[in-house]
Amino acid sequence: MSFDFLNRMIQDYKKILLVGLPLVFNNLSSIAINVGDTLMVARFSETHLAAIAIGSSVWISLFLFGLGLIMAIGPMVAQFFGGNNFAAIKPITSQGFILASIIALIIFIVMRNFLPIYLIVGIDSTTAELAQDYLKGLSIGVFPAFYYHVLKQVSEGMGRTIPILIVMVCCLPINLTLNYLFIYGGLGIPSFGVEGCGFGSGIVFWIMFGLLLTYSKFISAHRGFYGDYIPSTFDRTRLRTILKLGYPIGLSLCLQTGLFSVLTLIVGRLGTIQASAHQIVLNYSGFVFMVPLGLSMAITVCVGQLAGKGELNSSKRLAFHGILLCLIISIVGSYISFFYPSLICSIYTDVPDVQKLAIPLLQIAAFVQIGDAMQTAASFALRGMKDTKIPMIMNFISYWVVGFSTSYILGVVLGYGTEGVWLGLVVALFCAGFCQILRLIYLTN
Repeated sequence: MSFDFLNRMIQDYKKILLVGLPLVFNNLSSIAINVGDTLMVARFSETHLAAIAIGSSVWISLFLFGLGLIMAIGPMVAQFFGGNNFAAIKPITSQGFILASIIALIIFIVMRNFLPIYLIVGIDSTTAELAQDYLKGLSIGVFPAFYYHVLKQVSEGMGRTIPILIVMVCCLPINLTLNYLFIYGGLGIPSFGVEGCGFGSGIVFWIMFGLLLTYSKFISAHRGFYGDYIPSTFDRTRLRTILKLGYPIGLSLCLQTGLFSVLTLIVGRLGTIQASAHQIVLNYSGFVFMVPLGLSMAITVCVGQLAGKGELNSSKRLAFHGILLCLIISIVGSYISFFYPSLICSIYTDVPDVQKLAIPLLQIAAFVQIGDAMQTAASFALRGMKDTKIPMIMNFISYWVVGFSTSYILGVVLGYGTEGVWLGLVVALFCAGFCQILRLIYLTN
């Protein structure tokens, strides 16, 4: 390895970490809320834990599809910012708010009327009603959640990620406190169980949006770049540009999270114990995944800014260095999952039946974490290059043609249950990862 190559690698990692570390800690703070919710609900009732597993899987799928559309803003801003075309950034925020409003309205309606679908797929009626209560409570925060992410994407595109971290760190204790009070009751507030968990999170979405709006409008050194927060015109051309880049991202996220959600529903039909163990493993894996996810977000920003400057060779090199970094970090995290599953389970629950099922799932999830990190880093690098349509098609094949079929055959047809479902996820994510990397190699040759 030559000195020049090593020096360029170090410089690339400095760029990724400078933008990415605040996003990593932001993601860890965000998932810490979900971990805290799961821990609190797990000790409240196994049925409520199963309900939050099923309810949150629906929310995440809906939310990430909408978020994917908005995530087109990030690479667009990054390329404009890298090319010093600041005037082109201004209209994006206002049109982003229009798009966010439309998305939020649709998701709000769906969330408040999801019970019939739960019952159709065979979820136990008690668990289904509790999951619907969770979605109703959470629905009060749908609009500010998407408005927050419009501003977050603009800030990320400009490489300003520390304010995002500060907002999340401030909201973490507020969210955990509110959720505890609404779940268990206290200070004159009655116990709402899993519905209270959703309600507390919905309130905090309003707080997060308010804080980031205050920063972007009054504090940021680049506050003039954000443009108008209340759109004065409906710019079809601008919206069409955002949607053209964003809908493949949204569908890709929906394909992946939709797979997780559908498999969660399948596991839910296997019984409460299986659903509880599945939720624990899913929750912990999500927590570990936040590190490579934050760095992958930074890869999008860095690749986009370099592309905007016309430094295409540098953007290609940084993309591959970023994938390697995420892969190394995921291997370290998977080591803990594979060799210390009993310790992880003991943090979540003391129910022997749930622990017995969750321990082997955590060992399988160690490989899920590696595949997920690999495919995420590669796909986010492609987004920085504004390549989203072909990766979406690859994701469909990987997740649904290969992954779902494998999970269903192993888990249901052959009777391996939850373990078979998770083995299918391993196959899906590694398939997606290899496809995305091959696509990146093709584009950079």
